[in-house]
Amino acid sequence: MKFSMSFVAIRKIKPSVSRWNFSDHELDRAARLLMDVDGVINPLVLRREGGLESYEVIDGNFEYYAAARANEIDPRWETIGVFIIEPEQEKAIQEQIKLLRPKLVYAPRTKQEEWNHPTDLESRVTLLESRQTTLETQQMQLELQTIRDIKTHLEELHAQLNRRNNLLDLFNDAEIAELLDRMKRVGLTGKNAEKVIETIEHERQERRFGSLKDVVTRVKGLTYERIVELIEV
Repeated sequence: MKFSMSFVAIRKIKPSVSRWNFSDHELDRAARLLMDVDGVINPLVLRREGGLESYEVIDGNFEYYAAARANEIDPRWETIGVFIIEPEQEKAIQEQIKLLRPKLVYAPRTKQEEWNHPTDLESRVTLLESRQTTLETQQMQLELQTIRDIKTHLEELHAQLNRRNNLLDLFNDAEIAELLDRMKRVGLTGKNAEKVIETIEHERQERRFGSLKDVVTRVKGLTYERIVELIEV
């Protein structure tokens, strides 16, 4: 069977050793080198696992983790070059690996390396803290905007309530000339306006209006629509 390189999505590959066998700094460095040339000079050697869409690393765990790190840096970096071997090829391939791919020894990081090169975990913590700060700032801005909106709404309600109270005072205490002027502003003129004002004058002499609803009930010719118009002018 012909043995050729292909490309496989990183997410479909399962490593055969723990990531913690390798230096974070070396993995990060290798990831960026992979991205620089858009590929790896040492293709992974994989076997199929279960179905046709899942693979396990036979050789190249370091390269796999470097590719996974490249994918974390840039999600567009999704695939890596691999050799996929069939069961009947595995024995011969394993012999080639032993002969042609001597295992590289990755020395554990020293304390100085840990100091000079923050781990991926530390970088992620820093990123999460930055995102948390951003979210907290956005939340604070949202809360402040909500408070401003509520304040504006309350001010509008207060102003509307004042206008209603002022209008009730108008019906109870205003001179006829002022009443005529207000009626004219909402399009109530001539005989209709005079009749409404006569009724207002008569009713408030009998008893002061207790509310705008009381005005509408007792003064024929004044509707709720007119009252709203009078509030808004």
